[in-house]
Amino acid sequence: MKKIYLIFLLLIFSGTSIFSQISKTHYIPPIAYSGSGSSVPQEQYIYLSTPSINPVNYTIQEIGGSVVSQDIIDNSNPYRYDVPGTGQTQLAVNKSNVGRVITNRGYIITADCPIYVSVRYYASTYQAGAFTSKGAAGLGTHFRTAMYPNGDAFNAVRADDFLNYISITATEDNTKIKATLPNANAGSEILVNGVEVGYSGPIEIDLDANESYIIGAETTTSNPASNRFALFGALIESIDASSGSQDPSKPIVVNVGSANGKIGT
Repeated sequence: MKKIYLIFLLLIFSGTSIFSQISKTHYIPPIAYSGSGSSVPQEQYIYLSTPSINPVNYTIQEIGGSVVSQDIIDNSNPYRYDVPGTGQTQLAVNKSNVGRVITNRGYIITADCPIYVSVRYYASTYQAGAFTSKGAAGLGTHFRTAMYPNGDAFNAVRADDFLNYISITATEDNTKIKATLPNANAGSEILVNGVEVGYSGPIEIDLDANESYIIGAETTTSNPASNRFALFGALIESIDASSGSQDPSKPIVVNVGSANGKIGT
């Protein structure tokens, strides 16, 4: 029987109107994959478009790197940027980089008139992923996460290339991130420097502008079945280091997804 899984990527920023996706600035946090099997990304693309009939100047800047594209688009002439490489690239990181501060992954895309930005990639015959940036509307200090359940309420489905993750990018220096995982129990394991460790309470990370941190939990045959729920409903906050309250002066960008995984059994 063919094994069919899905790669799921979803920006969790709320918004009922498509206009919440159009912006002059777009942050693209890095995505993650397990580093094995059919989760490994192959072709990776960033699409830029605009409703403007007049020329719009845009710039695609690698975080920690250089400007890789700078040109104009209009309503009749969108642009597709092909991310160089396969597997680990400027866009994608394997699990060895999950659970550590990342300084050189992801993109910042700017334009002199609002544009749309979406990301897509192909991983294998049965695998693909996509998400649309929310631009400035996606910045915030308080986020909740949703994940693929990898099974139903009672029965787990596990494989060695299942990885749920939360990717966080700071927009200001001296940003403190607090991540609380209410559905992680005493036996849940998360990735720190790519290695599974037991979850022992809220995670706090210090980031400077444009740095990222990815929280990941694998759903494999060797870790606890409850691990698949560890990142459900996680509370991700940007907080003041002194008071512990949310800090509106330090907005962050959050992207969640599953590299492989499935719904139901």
